[in-house]
Parts: sequence; C-alpha cells; structure tokens
Amino acid sequence: MNKGALTQTYTRRRLQTGLLPVYTITLFVSAFLVFLVQPMLGKMILPLYGGTPAVWNTCLCFFQGTLLLGYLYAHYSIRWLGGRRQALLHIPLMIMVFLVLPFFFSPDVPPAPEMNPVLVLLVDLAVVVGLPFFVVASSSPLLQRWFSQTSHPDGADPYFLYAASNAGSILALLAYPFLAEPLWTLWQQAYLWTGGYAVLVLLTALCALLLWRYPINAGPQNLAALSPPAETDGPTPAARERLIWWFTAFVPSSLMLGVTAHITTNVAAVPLLWVLPLVLYLLTFVLVFARRRLFPAELIGRVVPLAALVIGVFIFMRIRGTDWLMIPLHLLLFFILALLCHAELARRRPAARYLTDFYLWMSLGGVSGGIFNAVIAPLLFPRLLEYPLAIVLACLLLPNLSAANRPRARRLDWLAPLGLAALTAALFAVIHLLDWRGESSGFALLFAPLALLGWLARRRPLRFGLSLAVVLAAVGYFVEISEGQVLYASRNFFGLKRIVQDEAAGIRRLAHGTTLHGAEYMDPAARRIPLAYYHPSGPVGDVFRSLTAENFHPPVGAVGLGVGSVAAYMAPDQAVVFYEIDPEVIRIARDTRYFHFLADCRGQVAVIQGDGRLALAGAPDHHYGLLVMDAFSSDAIPVHLLTREALRQYRRKMRPDGLLAFHVSNRYVDLARLLANLAAEEGLLCLSRIDTDSTPAGKEESHWVVLGRASAVTRRLRQEMFWRELPPQPRVPVWTDHYSNILSIIK
Repeated sequence: MNKGALTQTYTRRRLQTGLLPVYTITLFVSAFLVFLVQPMLGKMILPLYGGTPAVWNTCLCFFQGTLLLGYLYAHYSIRWLGGRRQALLHIPLMIMVFLVLPFFFSPDVPPAPEMNPVLVLLVDLAVVVGLPFFVVASSSPLLQRWFSQTSHPDGADPYFLYAASNAGSILALLAYPFLAEPLWTLWQQAYLWTGGYAVLVLLTALCALLLWRYPINAGPQNLAALSPPAETDGPTPAARERLIWWFTAFVPSSLMLGVTAHITTNVAAVPLLWVLPLVLYLLTFVLVFARRRLFPAELIGRVVPLAALVIGVFIFMRIRGTDWLMIPLHLLLFFILALLCHAELARRRPAARYLTDFYLWMSLGGVSGGIFNAVIAPLLFPRLLEYPLAIVLACLLLPNLSAANRPRARRLDWLAPLGLAALTAALFAVIHLLDWRGESSGFALLFAPLALLGWLARRRPLRFGLSLAVVLAAVGYFVEISEGQVLYASRNFFGLKRIVQDEAAGIRRLAHGTTLHGAEYMDPAARRIPLAYYHPSGPVGDVFRSLTAENFHPPVGAVGLGVGSVAAYMAPDQAVVFYEIDPEVIRIARDTRYFHFLADCRGQVAVIQGDGRLALAGAPDHHYGLLVMDAFSSDAIPVHLLTREALRQYRRKMRPDGLLAFHVSNRYVDLARLLANLAAEEGLLCLSRIDTDSTPAGKEESHWVVLGRASAVTRRLRQEMFWRELPPQPRVPVWTDHYSNILSIIK
C-alpha cells in the first residue's frame, strides 16, 4: 500500500473515531437537557394554576413554539452565515444564557382572575426560561447541519443522529419521575440542570472546533473521496411536499396532547403521566429514523385499523374496574398512530442540504398541533374532541392497499361513509324505539354493524378514516344519551363541565371531566339534601353530626366549590366561605336553573375565586373551625394542596380545636397514607372512613380523611361513627413545596 493510501486510511479512521462520537454525545446531552427541563418547569408552575391538567398542555405548546424559533434560528443563520461563521455566533449566545440561570418560578404570585391563564402562563414561561430553552432547542438541527458540513463519510445522511438525539430525550423523560423527582428538590434540580448546561457549552464548542478543523471544502486532496455529496444532491422540495411534512408532524403532536389530557384528567397532573406519552412520541422518532427500519409500513397499516376501531371506543366509554387497563390501551393506540405518521415523515426526508428546512416544517407541524389542542380546541369543542379527531386524521396516512383507483372507487371513498352515517341514524331510531339507551344490547346493536363495515373499508385510507369518524361519533352520542339529558356543557382552561339530568332518578348532576362534582334532587322538597360524596349518611354527615352534638357551629372554609353541597349543612348562625379557582364552576353553582345549595343556605355564604391555597392565605388566622378540602380537578391531584407547607398554612387559619377534612377518593393513588405522615409530623390525629354504600340513589362511594387534635369531636368519630385511626407510613415520604413523588402512593 502506497503512502497516499495509508494517509487516506488513517485520516478516515481519525474522522470516524473523533467526529462522530463528539457530535453524538453533544446531541445526546442537548436533547437530555431539553426534555429534562420540561417536566421540571411544569411541576414548578402547577401551584399557580390549581394543579389543572391544562397546565402541561400549555407548557408543551410553549416548548413546541420555542423549539420552532430555535429551528428558525438554525435554518436561517446557517443559510446566511454558513456553518463555520455561524459557530462563531452560536457559542457566545450559549454563554449569554448563564445570565438567567438557574431559573425558578415563585408560587406566591397567582395570575389575576380576570386574565387569560393560557396567555399569562405563556408569558411567564417566556420570561423565566425562554432564552435557555431557545438556545438548547436549536442544538439538534444546528449540530446535524454542522456535521453534514464536515468531511466525515456519514455526513451525507446525518438523520441517524436525530435518533441519537431522541434517545437522549427519552432517557431524560424517564429519569425525571424515577430519579430526579424522588431524589432532589426543585431547587436542586434547577442547579443540576445549570451544571448540565455548562457541560453542553463545552461540548458544543468542541463540535465547532472540529467543524473548523475538518470542513467539507478544506483539507488535503486525499480527503476528497470522503466528502459527502449531500450539498449538491437531491431535488428542491416542492410546496406540496413541505405541507405533507407539516401535516405528518401536526397529527402526532395533537395526538400526544390529546392522550395526555385524557389520562391526566382521570388520574393526576404529575410528571409521571406527562412523560409517558412524550416518551412514546420520541421513541417513534428513534425507530423511524434509525438506519435499520424495524417496523415495515405494511405491518403498521394492517394493525392501525383494528386498534383504532377497538381502542378508540374507550375514549367515550368507561367500564367499571378496568381503569388501569385503559391507560396502557390508550398509550398503545397513540404509539401505533404516531409510528404510522412519523414513518411517513421519515420516508419523505430530503437530502441533507435541506435538513434544517425539513426540521423547520416538522417543528411548525408540532407547534401547530400544540396550539390547536391548547388554544383552539377548547374554544371550538365543549368536549375533548380533538383526541378522536386526531385519531381520524392519522388514519388518513394509512398506506393505500387497494389497487383500484378509478373514479368509481374514489367516489365510494365519500359515499360509503355517508351510507354508514345513514345506517347509524336508522340504528339510533331502533334503539330509541326499543328504549335500549344505556343497555349493553343497545350498544351491541349499534357498534357491531358499524365496526364491521368500518373494518371492510380499511384498505382505502380516506374511506376508512371517514368511516371511523362515523363510528366514534356514534359511540360518543350513545354514551351521552345513556347518561341522561345534557342541560349544559362548557369547557375552559380548567377542564370540561357538563350538567346532566337523570329524569328516572330525579337527579341533576355536575360532571367535571369523567368525575362527578356534585348532585341535587330535582324535587324542590328534597333538594336541600346533599348528595354524591356529601350525603348525610356518609363521612361528611358524620363530621357535621359530631360538631352539632358538641354544640359547635364554627365558621367553615371549603376549598373546592362543586355545586355547593357543604352549604346544606350550615346552621343559621354559621358561615361558610368557598374557595374555587374555576370561574365557570362558580357561575354554575350560583345558577338557580340548575342548583340551589348556595341560594337555599340557611347561614352566610361567600365565594372567593382563586387557587384554594393561595386565596386562603388572605383569610384571618385562627378563624375556621372546619376546613373541607375537595379541590381535585376530576380525579387529578393538585400536589401543592398536600404538602408540609400547605398543612401548616391550613393550621394557621384554623382554631386550635378545628378539623381538616380531606376528600381523597381516587381510583389510582392512596392519598390517605400521605396525610397520615403529614398528621404525625404535626402531632395530629389522622382518622379515615371509606364509605362503600352507594344507596340511596344519588349517593356515591367516598373516602374521607380528618386531621385534628384529640377532642370530643374526634372521640365521637372514632367511637360512634366507624372511623379508624391511620398510623404513620414509614415508606411514604412527606411531600413539600419542592418535593413530591407520586410513585410512593400508587395503589
């Protein structure tokens, strides 16, 4: 072998062993930081907005928007300056970020009630973390573009680095709930992130140095053979192609936010359930951009129709006792559909010359999905319809498995779903005629033929997507009429509200998401009787009977209004103050067309709008004799209401002999164990009663926990009312404003 060949071989090995690992590690670290900061910031800001699940969707909208700005910066700065000169701009910009680190949100200043919470949250995020996130978010397209301008032989197709980047993202998202959240406070997490950012600055500077040392257009002649052809090969993408990039990124982004809202509304707005859909979302990127295709498009195309028809139904339906099964099923459907969309996106990726352009349109699709779900959909839809809508749109990307493409086949793509809609109307007529609303026989009559005909359309994407829309709409309407007459439906930042009237039972209910938030008898003679979780035969009735037996009628504070059921227990000389963050709930509870507890209260009633804990800070010290804590948005847990600092604040507002009553009914987590440890730390008794009796009609099973000092009232509860004392739980750590761990209380 001659000297020139030896030199070329040596240079090739040096490039492969030097450039690629440095760029891969740097991309990994940048992606790790980008996705570690997201659940961290979401958790920091939750207390300002009452722990509502909409906080995470709004945060994701901000992150996607800032990611788009980062991609715009990467695209145009390289286009105008070239890779080497752009590096001279980027490194000083990264150093400037240290001026605003570490970042932290203060939970002491809530947004004004009259302000739009979405806009306020977006502005807060931009001020506190906008610059750091923008700079780190730009790293992925920027570093890949730098790499494509080096003389490395893999520079011709640098998209495989995107898979490495997403692997870092996945690791960060898994590390947060399982490592960072259990081990460190939020302040410690902020400082650790700052240290990680310092490492990223050093690695990025090393990448820039390698770009200057091994550029594509410099070096000895024997490097010419290593120069990738990416800068000149490949046609310019057409406008239609760019729109397809946008659409195939829009749909899975909307899907991710839809499935996240669906599962967090019914469990808890906590990082663990935020990151699971995001992990699956990023995993699909890893799989489709890997050098080796693991999931053939044809296989995905055959699985999607069955999954969409079977699992999609459970967006609207709930089967008692299967709640834990529903979460993995929804995540499985989301994963399959996101894989379908991103596989099409990866298939259409352009030459490396248009890499930043590709990522720019992909990011634009992602942020469009976020804006649609977080801002537009709540204004358009009174229910969470963006989730099933995104499922239908994803099915339009199915591969066309039908060879027929004649005009007749294309007309049938529209006519077949119209025929299915006509059949649906006929089936509903039969269901009403037979009075099978809410019956399993009625559902079988409706779903079986519709699902079968929808399945037969699976080989043509448009026909199947429209047929699926008909099936999902039919199931949603069937469930709605089964629940009763919907008198009112609304949706805002804090969730979905529906007032449903059950004529057969003579009861009117307020549902928040999928959880009952209060009920009232329609009969004027009985409407003073509190129902649902506040029935006189339940735990709340025990507490008020014990207070009355001791001739104790103290002022009552209630965090969480619902329909105002607590007001039914007030004596004429008693006062109750409700704290409610959702203005729509306040309006509903005061509207005597629907509910009368506030209007009929025998004592004095006041309602204060705002987050319960923050608004309660303005109450006089040592004022309340009873504080009722029932502020859960659907089944979600506002963590900031269950911390050491929160309990100490409640005690400052209570009389020494006062009681704290927590409504802790939840299908997924055991809050009683957490409260037992908080009580032990403060030297209080912790009493629990689980009421499994749901009779008479209108009453619901419930679990309540009472905290207080030993007194005549607590003795009466323990001896006569079937309450039991909960001992401390050594394995459950006490939560604080800077530390909480949902894994420790999962049932």
